[in-house]
Amino acid sequence: MACMSKEAIILKSDAGGRMLVPVERQVELVREFERSGLSGPRFAAMAGLKYQTFATWRRKHGTSP
Repeated sequence: MACMSKEAIILKSDAGGRMLVPVERQVELVREFERSGLSGPRFAAMAGLKYQTFATWRRKHGTSP
């Protein structure tokens, strides 16, 4: 996998320090995962995400874990 994004995105965070990722970016990451052939945990680690967060996005926007 070459590059996870083509442009820089400034992410906001909430009062608890969690990053607020736009829905469009969530969908983009799920689509990249589906093309990657990697396991869910490995892809999430490469993308800098907690696996549970990524698994939730997969249920919402793509395939289920």
